[in-house]
Amino acid sequence: MKHVPCQPSREWHSRCTLAERKSETRELTMPHANCAHCGTEIADHTTMLEKRGELYCCANCAEVATSDGGRTAAEKCAHCGTPIVEPSTHVTQGDATYCCNNCAIAAGATTATSP
Repeated sequence: MKHVPCQPSREWHSRCTLAERKSETRELTMPHANCAHCGTEIADHTTMLEKRGELYCCANCAEVATSDGGRTAAEKCAHCGTPIVEPSTHVTQGDATYCCNNCAIAAGATTATSP
C-alpha cells in the first residue's frame, strides 16, 4: 500500500502533523470515556457499546438505560448497582458479581486487558 502524504492546503493538516510530532516525542494516552448509565470509566473497550447516540460500558448498562420501563433483576452489580439483566458481559470475582469487566476494574477486582 502506497503512503499518500497529507495535503498542506487542507485545514486538518496542521493538526495531523502536530499529532504525529507529539507521538514521536512521547507516548500519548487517550482519555477514557465514561458509561452514560452508571458513570464507570471504560477501561476495557471489548464490552463498550454505543446505543441511541450514547456510550455504555457494556450491553447490560445499555439495556437497562434504554428500556422504556426500566429493567430489574435479583442480582445487581457490586460496583455500580445496576441490575444484571444481560448475562453476556457479567464478571464474577470471588463473591462479587459485576455487570462487566469495566466495573470489576473500577472496583479493583481485576485489571484491564488489551483488546
